[in-house]
Amino acid sequence: MKQKYQLSDLAKCKIAVLCGGTSNEREISLISGKYVYQALKESSLNLDVTKIDTKDYNLLDLKAQGYNLVFNILHGRCGEDGQIQGFLDTLGIKYTGCRVLQSALTLDKLFTKRIWQACGVNTGKCLEFTAEQILNQSAQVNVDAIVEQLGLPLFVKPNVEGSSIGITKVKTKEDLYPALVTAAKIDQHILVEAFIDGKEYSVPVLNGKALAPIEIIVDSSYDFYNYEAKYFADNTKYVCPAELSQEQTQQIQELAEQAARAVGIKSWCRVDVLSNSQGEFFALEVNTNPGMTTHSLFPMAAQHAGMSYIDLCLHILLDALNDVELS
Repeated sequence: MKQKYQLSDLAKCKIAVLCGGTSNEREISLISGKYVYQALKESSLNLDVTKIDTKDYNLLDLKAQGYNLVFNILHGRCGEDGQIQGFLDTLGIKYTGCRVLQSALTLDKLFTKRIWQACGVNTGKCLEFTAEQILNQSAQVNVDAIVEQLGLPLFVKPNVEGSSIGITKVKTKEDLYPALVTAAKIDQHILVEAFIDGKEYSVPVLNGKALAPIEIIVDSSYDFYNYEAKYFADNTKYVCPAELSQEQTQQIQELAEQAARAVGIKSWCRVDVLSNSQGEFFALEVNTNPGMTTHSLFPMAAQHAGMSYIDLCLHILLDALNDVELS
C-alpha cells in the first residue's frame, strides 16, 4: 500500500512556490504567488519555502538546490499547459495541480469542449477558425454565416489563453471581423461562441467534490467578466453561495464535477459555468491553476466550507506530496 503522508511531513520538504513566468497572465500569477507564499510561511508547520519568479530563474537549479516539492501557481502558457509539469516530472520533483496530459488538454479550449461533448458534459455551441484563415485568407471567413449560425451577441476568444485576455463580446456584425483579428494575433486557433443569456457562475472542485457555486455579477460598466473586472474592479460582486434552489445547486455542482472528471482532474480546479434564461447550465471552461489573489474565487468557496486560506494551501500541497493525481 502506498504511503500516505500527513501535514507534518510537509516540514521535511524543501518547497518552491513557482509564480510569475512569461505568460500574458504573469501579473496575476505574481499576486497569487505572493499570497500562497505568505500563507505557507505563516502556517504553524515552520515550512522551508521559497517564492520563485520563473522568468528570472534557471529551473534546472530546482534540483541542484534541493527542492523536492513545488506549489505551481503559474497561470497560462508554460504554467498550465503541461510544459512545467513535464519538466518537473523529468526532474523527479512533485508538484501541485494536475499532470501533463490534463494541463495541456484543459488550457486548449477546443480540445476540452470536444472531450466534454464526447462525455455528455453540457457545453455551449461554438465555431473554430485558424489564425491563417483570418489574417491571410480573410475571404474564407464568412461573417454572415457565423452570425446566422450563432446569432448576436457572441464571443470571440483565443483558444489557448486565460484570464479573458483577447476576448471580445461582439454585438454587431461589423465588429466581428476586427474581433477575430484581435484573437488571431494572440493564438493560432480561435473560438467563436454563442452568447448564453443567463447568469455566470464559477464552481471550485476539490478532490472531485464541488464546493459552493459562486455567482459573478459584473457591473454594467463592463461588457463581460473581463481581465479588469476579474482582478482589479471593486464593483464586481460575488455571491457565495450562489442564490440557487437546492435542486439547482445540485445540478450545477454535478455539472462541475462531471466536467472535471471528464478531463481527469483529481486534485483541484475551478469550472466556469453559464446559465441561460431557462435556467439550464453550460460548462464554459476549466482552470487547473485557479487564481489565489484577494479577488479569487477558490479561496472564497473554501472559506464558506470552513477552510481557511492557509488550510487550503496546505491541503493542495499535501495532495501533491501524496500524488493524488496518480491515485
